[in-house]
Amino acid sequence: MKPQMRPLENIRVIDMSWVGAGPLCASYLARMGAEVIKVETRRRLDFCRSMPFVDGIPGVERGGLFLIINAGKRSCTIDMAKPEGAKLIKNLVKVSDVVIEAFSADTLEKWDLGYSTLRELKPELIMASISAFGRTGPQRGYVAYGRNLHGASGLTALIGYTGGPPRGLTGQWSDTLAGMTATFAILACLYHSRKTGTGQYIDLSMCEATTAALCEPIIDYQMNHRIWERVGNQSQFAAPHNCYHCKGYDQWVAIVVSTDEEWEGFCDVMGNPDWTRAEKFSNGLRRWQNQLELDKLVSNWTRSYTPYEAMDILQEAGIPAGVILDTEGLANDQHLNKRNFFTVVDHPEVGKRKILSLPWNLSDAVDTNNHHAPLLGEDNDYVFRELLHIPDDEIARLIEEKVIY
Repeated sequence: MKPQMRPLENIRVIDMSWVGAGPLCASYLARMGAEVIKVETRRRLDFCRSMPFVDGIPGVERGGLFLIINAGKRSCTIDMAKPEGAKLIKNLVKVSDVVIEAFSADTLEKWDLGYSTLRELKPELIMASISAFGRTGPQRGYVAYGRNLHGASGLTALIGYTGGPPRGLTGQWSDTLAGMTATFAILACLYHSRKTGTGQYIDLSMCEATTAALCEPIIDYQMNHRIWERVGNQSQFAAPHNCYHCKGYDQWVAIVVSTDEEWEGFCDVMGNPDWTRAEKFSNGLRRWQNQLELDKLVSNWTRSYTPYEAMDILQEAGIPAGVILDTEGLANDQHLNKRNFFTVVDHPEVGKRKILSLPWNLSDAVDTNNHHAPLLGEDNDYVFRELLHIPDDEIARLIEEKVIY
């Protein structure tokens, strides 16, 4: 029987990115078996090494977000802004398959590390540049964080209540979408490279990766010139369609009823109270037209149950419903834990911690790489001595001159 391997075994990735999108992409590749070497420098630490500090204790090894989105990687420290640092990167590229970067426009070109240079060293190299708005176009040099990316992508304009202003989202939605998009772009390019022997340059816009997730409102405008309005948790076409208060403080369940058959099943579950037979709820259009009143009546039923009870009752009747989980609920959710969505890693600084695993399971591969996120420069010896074969006295000089730093 052929021994099982991780899907990306024997692939080496140089991760020169930081913060969210690039590191998340590289972490996915690492979890699938690639050897990912994260290039960092003490001159300018990755923000995520301090976001947030585990147990509130400061330290470069205690950034909670760093621990999650850099799991499974190695770390070496190189100041790429120095010519000898750039030379080290070039030598690493020669023995690698993929480079991921997320610098400002033209930064790598200034250091002589752009794709046109690196592909001369490794013609089959795959290089992914992840930036806010892409490497071409009038906004190529614009900087961004989550909030303005959400706005520019069209996402913020859709979020809010009827008649109210845009409400926006917290969290790194654009980073997450861009990171996953970059992962699959790299996988496609690896396949192409194995077939043709040629590399690829991936120019990925975080804004466009976010916009690509908004297909329905974009298609509606392109086909019908209709602009979607903000409607809170309501639907453009179905009712009941909302989040409903359940038993207990701040406990909620999401319910979607989009067909007459689902409505009939929903009425059966509720015991067919008299109000369900009212003319104003007799078909989908009328339910949608009277959804504010309908929502109040549905809430009277859901308040008698916990979110899990309401979800289970409705799902057993074939009615789409789901618990509204906060972060504590997610961490303890039985279904997610049963599917190994979380994994425990043992970190030298913060001990055993539960972190996110891959959002998919593979049927025919060995367990994914669940090594902890690397300590800063943890693998300098491996990278500079074993991979690049640099003599000890030369390594000492590079450390002294803060090239390895």
